[in-house]
Amino acid sequence: MKKAQLFTVIILVVGFVTLASSAQAQVFFGVKPSAVVQSSYFGFGAGTSLVIEFGLDYARINVKVEGDLDDFEGITEIDLEGGASMMMPHGGIKLYLKPRTAGMTSPYFLVDFFKAFTSVDLGSDDESVEDVEEFVNDLLSPFGLNLAFGAEYHFSDHFSLGGEYGFRYLMSKAEMDEVDIEVSTTMGMTYAAITANFAF
Repeated sequence: MKKAQLFTVIILVVGFVTLASSAQAQVFFGVKPSAVVQSSYFGFGAGTSLVIEFGLDYARINVKVEGDLDDFEGITEIDLEGGASMMMPHGGIKLYLKPRTAGMTSPYFLVDFFKAFTSVDLGSDDESVEDVEEFVNDLLSPFGLNLAFGAEYHFSDHFSLGGEYGFRYLMSKAEMDEVDIEVSTTMGMTYAAITANFAF
């Protein structure tokens, strides 16, 4: 997870340094629940038409398997415990087509980049299992971007609600030298989300 921590620190440092260097910048916080990924962001506004966003999403799952296998291949009992976690820093730019003004609707375009860092634990110290874990980690740690169009209605200068529709594209690559396997994946999907945005 060292790469994840480094990438996250870089995103956060760049964001906070930029905020600190712009005394006139308006600070934003927003949440974006959707059917695919629940997300949030911090950001700052440059004028009334541009917001630079950055954030960090996290997910964790634990799995425990217990039971009898009725002498399946000589194994009569199974007791496994493992899990996986994913950390995904992201950052991008939101460009409004109309200025953010209270009582008005502002359409916008969004470009957002992300990099996932996955850590899988299969509950074994066996070297062959660790190789599989590393392979799965790489495969489930994609890099990608979101391209989206949305609109926000500004109830005041400090709060807005909106809707967003976009396309998410991601890619990953994993290698297992022991068996000379290389797997590359790409995936594209559309998404829709509701946004709640606060300005300070």
